[in-house]
Amino acid sequence: MSGWNKEIKFNYRKGLVAVVTFLGGLYFFLEFILPARLLKAIGVAQYHENISNGFISVGAMALGLGLINLFLTHGSRILFKKKGSLNSFALLFGLLLMMSLSLYEWVAGLNAARAADELRLLSQFARQIEKDISSNRKDVPPADFRMLKLKESLDAYSSPCVASDISHSLKLISFCKEMKAQEAELDAIDIGRVENLQSISEVLSLMSASRAKFEAEKHKNSNLVRLFVLLKEGFFISLGAAMFSLLGFYIAVAAYRAFRVRSFEAALMMLAALIVMLGQMSFASGILDYFGEMRSWLMNIPNGAAFRAIRIGAAVAGLVLAFRMWFSIESESFSERS
Repeated sequence: MSGWNKEIKFNYRKGLVAVVTFLGGLYFFLEFILPARLLKAIGVAQYHENISNGFISVGAMALGLGLINLFLTHGSRILFKKKGSLNSFALLFGLLLMMSLSLYEWVAGLNAARAADELRLLSQFARQIEKDISSNRKDVPPADFRMLKLKESLDAYSSPCVASDISHSLKLISFCKEMKAQEAELDAIDIGRVENLQSISEVLSLMSASRAKFEAEKHKNSNLVRLFVLLKEGFFISLGAAMFSLLGFYIAVAAYRAFRVRSFEAALMMLAALIVMLGQMSFASGILDYFGEMRSWLMNIPNGAAFRAIRIGAAVAGLVLAFRMWFSIESESFSERS
């Protein structure tokens, strides 16, 4: 009886995955081929963003499960001091460090953009007050009240230029001088007068642009962002380049050992490879000018045609694979087990 219940539960999960996969594929397939006016007429267009966000959430769940699996696998290896625990520690430490710095970089970027947006919104607010007054609009708060709120917001504005924050960067000092000049220009304007609203809006717009440049430069010069750039560009990209360099070297060595010129096709391939490599080298191009031209011709004409054929074949294969996944034919992990 227990085996029968287990089999029923397993089939239910398999069917649920197949149904969700089919419905999701069917929706996006129809959304792609049907005209926009038809989707709007049947009421699908207004829910498309929500549906897409739902599938993105499913993908985020898969990402979360992957992270949990990483922590469980490598965390247990570290806790029980199994073989390779040092590598697991390096992996998890690097993962946590880069995730933390990436999160900080993202939040700091949002805060920097928000600081400039405050001035931009005040500029739009001043412009809107002037527009409402000129059009004699009645369904908005009184102009005096809105002018008072604008003045209060401007009085509450504080300059971001702090000596301890900008002393290490000439660009920050330059941006601060620019903002202080704009602040002085704003202070010289009588904010309580309606006829000055356009000037206030223009100055605030300039201040918003200057503040955005200042915050971007300040964000770029923060210590944590510098650490993030160091880890990403100084370690990650450099290690990746070293890894691919070693991979290219081993591929070249393997090709040298395994490749034998025993036919006309092999000789032609060897000749083309030799011309391409010599054309890529600066000293060879300096000796014989036509190496570079021959390399370009080989890469753009014969090689380009071959790669187009390969891409067409890969696209057809990808389409077939997509249909197999859509109809749950590629579902070996959910297949029945004896």
